[in-house]
Amino acid sequence: ADADRARGAAGVNDVVVLAPDGRPAAYVDRAAAAAVAPEDRASTPVVAVSVVLPVGAVVDASLEGAALVQAVGQTTRMSPVVVAVRGGRVVALVRAVDVIAALRA
Repeated sequence: ADADRARGAAGVNDVVVLAPDGRPAAYVDRAAAAAVAPEDRASTPVVAVSVVLPVGAVVDASLEGAALVQAVGQTTRMSPVVVAVRGGRVVALVRAVDVIAALRA
């Protein structure tokens, strides 16, 4: 339920869970969240439908061009999903498969 509210309030498809220190710690697995029965959503903690991100699975969203591609390439070696952050704020969830598809297009 919390993930649904956060997604709706922000107008986004993905939810990134932050650690107490503010760093991205996990993201909500959309399929896992969708599999929770409506009657169980209010009592299901967000961590039950989240995937933990390794420390450092973050890229600087202010990077551009080759620097951005290099940063995403290095970071996705540790995790197939990374968080793009600009000015301390999460701005995107980046999936390696999407980046590869975009580069091939």
